[in-house]
Amino acid sequence: TVAREVRVLNDAATAVTLPELILTASGSVDVAPGSVLRATGSGSAATAGAIALDANSALLRLSSGPQATPVRDATVVSTVPADVSIGSGAVLSASRSLLVDATGATQSTGELLAGGDGGQGGSLSLSSRLVNLGQTAPAAGVPPLGGLVLSNADLARYARLDELVLRGYGSIDFLGSTQLGSGSTARLVLDTPALRGLGTAATAATVDVTAGELSLVNTRGGAAALASGGTAILNLRADTLLLGAGDKVINGFASVNLQAEGLLRADAQGSLSAGAALAVETPLLRVGSAARQRISALGGGTVSIARGSATASAVTAAALAAPALGGQLLVEGKRIDVSTTLQAASGRISLQANGTAASDGVTLARGASLDASGRTRDFNGSIVAAGGGTVALAALAGAVDVQAGASVNVSAANLGSGTALAGDAGRLSVRGAALLLAGDVTGQAAGNDRSGSVDIDVATLADFSALNSALNLGGFAHERQLRQRSGDLRIEALDNVQARSVSITADSGRIDVAGSVGRGAAEGGAQITLNAATGLSLAAGASVLAQGSAAAARGGEVRLSTRSGSLHFDT
Repeated sequence: TVAREVRVLNDAATAVTLPELILTASGSVDVAPGSVLRATGSGSAATAGAIALDANSALLRLSSGPQATPVRDATVVSTVPADVSIGSGAVLSASRSLLVDATGATQSTGELLAGGDGGQGGSLSLSSRLVNLGQTAPAAGVPPLGGLVLSNADLARYARLDELVLRGYGSIDFLGSTQLGSGSTARLVLDTPALRGLGTAATAATVDVTAGELSLVNTRGGAAALASGGTAILNLRADTLLLGAGDKVINGFASVNLQAEGLLRADAQGSLSAGAALAVETPLLRVGSAARQRISALGGGTVSIARGSATASAVTAAALAAPALGGQLLVEGKRIDVSTTLQAASGRISLQANGTAASDGVTLARGASLDASGRTRDFNGSIVAAGGGTVALAALAGAVDVQAGASVNVSAANLGSGTALAGDAGRLSVRGAALLLAGDVTGQAAGNDRSGSVDIDVATLADFSALNSALNLGGFAHERQLRQRSGDLRIEALDNVQARSVSITADSGRIDVAGSVGRGAAEGGAQITLNAATGLSLAAGASVLAQGSAAAARGGEVRLSTRSGSLHFDT
């Protein structure tokens, strides 16, 4: 940016009309009252792109072509943020896209139009250090708002755009009850490190944000204050809701509700942290390729992820397409409740309940499906399998409850021909006061590939036999690690722990084996470890198997130990 200041001073009789007009300055772009700028006709860029800018600068772009994205150079820093000012009666009209961007204050009392008559269709992008939305009328004795100010009436005029982008480099603030977007807004992007509700207890404010596609991103990066609660209610509604790049916090709300009728997609690397209870409704939460996303309810807030009222017909074509691979999702809060589909193909799904009460657990209710299973890809006729991923369920003080009708899947990739599988299965990890398992867990793989592994660390285990049967049925035959921190553990005569490697530990009790532990390994190398605090016994007829069965295969290892008490083998 070369110019310090750019000033426009004309009128309707001398309107500037071009296919594309770009004004940029290091200090300010000032459109005087009554000025008229228009972008129409042909000759503009055919495709959208990025406009490189200094870290602090002002930009005004009107175009008959697609929208552009400002990209700021963090290596060129100005100590004085730049401003855009659009005076009263000024008209800025673009047949397709209008971009107003300032790292200082964007102030407009003029008319901003993108698309057809009345500003419908088209794309409008507005940026400022602070963005103020909603009940913005000045109150007596209160200093005027800084930055971009859009009242509910202003927002209503933008409700029929094809795309509305609001970028708050510091924050986007909702003042009182606010209506942003509508069912006619095709795409809405909120690009900011912080969404803040500034309602008071007296106003009982509700903020409704609605669009066909709603994106929450923080493209410039930078940290905001830690998420904190408040009194307002925030509703974010869309057919498709995207959690994109960058860390984002939601402050000043008593409850935050995300509703995606078709698909909630977590892409790129970022996080969404709310200082309140967080309720998500969607038929499918899908993690994108190589994504690293965290969804958090801080300050004692709970997280619920449910299907909601969406019907099968509401699931979009994008949701039905082949999922991306290798993404990671962490959901954390005081308590976690899930009753819909979470999908991270060949990736990782982690649910973490951080509350300190016994009721603060992780619950997978009927309808919950945690899918980290493997997938195949076709590369010019060559089928390549990506293995199963990881599901980790952890509760600091409560139980992990997988209820009837819920499922967890870390199986190998399905080849699409019956039950044929390819590649290795993944891993299931459980931490909590207890594990209640009435649902289905699956870690299947084909015979020559590695089947599922499981790692369970709980205070108490109510029914070892039921757990073992579920793991056998689910195909977790590669490795099983089980740690029980309190009480005795008994492996009954009918129990058959069918895994190549088995490690069972009773921290404060004894282990009594009447059934069978281990299945050996054809190639050798099987391992069995039983470690008890107060004694370990093998009853008559019990077996511990770590043998190798193939020709020239080496044998396995068996380790039986107790810290106190005795080892007793009934021969």
